[in-house]
Amino acid sequence: MKPTLSSRDLSLLQPAFREKVELLLERCADQGAVLKPFFTVRGPAVQAKLWCQSRSPLQIQAQANALEAAGASWLASLLQVSFAHTGPKVTNALPGLSWHQWGEAIDCYVAGPQGQAIWNARHPGYRLYAETAVELGLEAGGLWKRFPDAVHVQWQAHGSPLRAGLTWAEIDSTLRARFSA
Repeated sequence: MKPTLSSRDLSLLQPAFREKVELLLERCADQGAVLKPFFTVRGPAVQAKLWCQSRSPLQIQAQANALEAAGASWLASLLQVSFAHTGPKVTNALPGLSWHQWGEAIDCYVAGPQGQAIWNARHPGYRLYAETAVELGLEAGGLWKRFPDAVHVQWQAHGSPLRAGLTWAEIDSTLRARFSA
């Protein structure tokens, strides 16, 4: 896979997680809420750009230095100062820390009557999506207290691979092998 991958393809998800996602989307549709995936697997370069877009050049460089010192030089190389201040804050997850890179997260929007995306997080479809995800044993970003993310569902209850017990060096090595050609 390419580090710049940005996919909606459910087949790229981990198989056991994909089964739960398919059931989640089916149950929501049965209750009148059509949800459409817009991110499944997201490469680390895309994650880096999303993280950098709301940070200053100083913050980006400091984080790149910290990743380098922690043994994650490939991930550090993806943080680009040129992405600084180019958009709103959409993630706190550095490249490697989002379960999207592991095929264990999905972002879906509620589709309106003509298939248009409804981004209002207060739409009842997002509540249904979150509650149904939890019923299926998934983690729902829409229920997070800090930085709620109505579109996000992940397999892992751990906030990140670091909290799941991996080191930066292990994350870097695994994702470099998975995403670099």
